[in-house]
Amino acid sequence: MSELDEEEYRLDYFEQEGFTRKECDSCGTHFWTRDETRETCGEPPCGQYDFIGNPGFDESYTLKSMREAFLSFFEEHGHDRIDPYPVAASRWRDDVLLTQASIYDFQPLVTSGQAPPPANPLCISQPSIRMNDIQNVGKTGRHTMAFEMMAHHAFNTREDAEGYAYHGEVYWKDQTVQYCDEFFESMGANLEEITYIEDPWVGGGNAGPAIEVVYRGVELATLVFMSMEQDPDGEYEMKDGNRYSKMDTYIVDTGYGLERWVWVSQGTPTVYEAVYPEMIAFLKENAAIELTDEEEALVHRAATLAGNLDIDEAEDMESARANIADELGVDVERLRSLMEPLEEMYAIADHSRTLAYMLGDGIVPSNVDSGYLVRMVLRRTKRLADTVGVDAPLAELVDMQAKRLGYTNRDTIRDIIQTELEKYRDTLDRGGRRVRQLADEYAERDEPLSTEELIELYDSHGIQPDMVAEIAEEHGATVEIPDDFFSLVAARHSEDSATEPTAESDESTAETGDAEDGQVEKQSDDGHIAELPATDQLYYDDQDRMEFEAIVLDVIEREGDDGYDVVLDQTMFYPEGVDNLPTEAPSAQMT
Repeated sequence: MSELDEEEYRLDYFEQEGFTRKECDSCGTHFWTRDETRETCGEPPCGQYDFIGNPGFDESYTLKSMREAFLSFFEEHGHDRIDPYPVAASRWRDDVLLTQASIYDFQPLVTSGQAPPPANPLCISQPSIRMNDIQNVGKTGRHTMAFEMMAHHAFNTREDAEGYAYHGEVYWKDQTVQYCDEFFESMGANLEEITYIEDPWVGGGNAGPAIEVVYRGVELATLVFMSMEQDPDGEYEMKDGNRYSKMDTYIVDTGYGLERWVWVSQGTPTVYEAVYPEMIAFLKENAAIELTDEEEALVHRAATLAGNLDIDEAEDMESARANIADELGVDVERLRSLMEPLEEMYAIADHSRTLAYMLGDGIVPSNVDSGYLVRMVLRRTKRLADTVGVDAPLAELVDMQAKRLGYTNRDTIRDIIQTELEKYRDTLDRGGRRVRQLADEYAERDEPLSTEELIELYDSHGIQPDMVAEIAEEHGATVEIPDDFFSLVAARHSEDSATEPTAESDESTAETGDAEDGQVEKQSDDGHIAELPATDQLYYDDQDRMEFEAIVLDVIEREGDDGYDVVLDQTMFYPEGVDNLPTEAPSAQMT
């Protein structure tokens, strides 16, 4: 077995343009640069955000204008523009829940060569959601859970390959890097400041050499050359510990983060001010966050170092925060008290956009699959809003983002959020009793509550870890909350468990009998759902109606079956007397 060697990255284009291959003095990774004096790769913590207050491009762009600049550039270079897919990847894939990158649109059939792509080559700007970034949102200045991945793709097959839906080579590594360079140049970037970092990629059963493109301290693009597939007898062992072998197909898979490109063009302290300035201004006013000129200057200085708060890179958040305070020459507690409300506010804005995408694309809260993930984000957003002092209704915050994104089902989105929050309050009441019981048990043993216990409390009752800590402290118990708590929760319910129900005993699965009127509480012995609010039977009012819109109140797994039962607030589906139905059955727009 062998790892990818440097020859995979030794491109003719690098040689022609006078690039030098270097090893970062700080992290040891290899990178390519035009600047022979450069000593580090430039990505945090090996560098800082050098564009804050010093925009990196000739013009300031909005999301719309940057998206158009990218797509137009690649259209002018022979790529067909295609429309984005929904964020609910489970609509066309059974192995993942959410669309995390533009390549998800084409896996597995197109990437395997079984089906042709919609165009070849093509460009797209794909809305995506990555739950594993949830803990970094707000802190690093650059992470967003919801984002658009601008991309261009080319689908190639080897010369001797037969039986594939596409044939021959469109372009490969050299042309991909050249396009990247030329797009940077079209934006007015200083090409001397760009570094191309070698970083092999694995994901979704595929792998290949990849290059991270960093400019003024932030990664703006990733160029993946997907050319291998997982194979237990494969020649190459990649960083995930699995073996891979070369495929007959090889694919250009790029990703340019739209929000980060906009951020660099504006030079704002964080990406959030750049991509939703109106919402940030609204949240600041609503939460009465006012900074003096001195505090604004400190926030500006801290923003250039915020990349060091990346939970995936930092040893721990407390140490990372303390290191930033030392470098700025301020007390760490003062820095924390200043930055944490802003970080929570940034997360609220991002999470509201994430909820708008998920609910707008038809994902409904539940205790399974992507429904669980939207419920997790909703509850975390509510807790953040309460903590920072935002008293605007959550439905209003999400609606602000849904309106900006152009969704037409905004009334339904607001109704779903309101229903979820009512259910959440009841869940918290029950969960609080369980937390107090556990706190007494752990206090008696003089042990801190375990991380598994924290996750189970969240999964079963929606109790946020800081709420557990508050209650536990009152009962003499301690809680150590891991920095990546929500990433751990999301991992339980992500790709590897896409078809598994969660352990959450929310309204649809709880076995206690103390629910308030109108709340879903249990399933009766004969398989019928008990204690549900009555479904409005629309078919009695208008038997000729062919369409209706309904809110999904809950999703309940069937025992001994692969399917689920869906509980609606109103329906046109007649449960009995099929002969009385219209010739065509009504269709439901369930959002």
